[in-house]
Amino acid sequence: METTAAKIDLPIDEAIIDAYSSIGETNPSLVGLKRRRRVLIADLVNFVPELIAEIRRLQRFEAKPSVLFKPRVFLDGDSWCCLYGVAGFGDTPELACEAFDAEWVRAIAKRETGGAG
Repeated sequence: METTAAKIDLPIDEAIIDAYSSIGETNPSLVGLKRRRRVLIADLVNFVPELIAEIRRLQRFEAKPSVLFKPRVFLDGDSWCCLYGVAGFGDTPELACEAFDAEWVRAIAKRETGGAG
């Protein structure tokens, strides 16, 4: 028997809990197991949004120009430089990469508007 949350039009957490809650309803010796399973499923359902948020954070990180294009990062005098067509400078490699990302976006926007701005 194949049922999914989409087919029964319930939020996924309710569908999972309903599917698992029917297991062992007629067997009193499984009541404790059933209760523990509900707790575990509830914990999982509560963790999923956190996991999705972390995946999205990693996707945003991986989409940064300083990650995609792997610019050269080096110490230039007393500050760090992040260089690949445009340059970003900062007191730390991270700050230089942030400045590089901002400069990259400005350069793309400038190119798309024909040099204005």
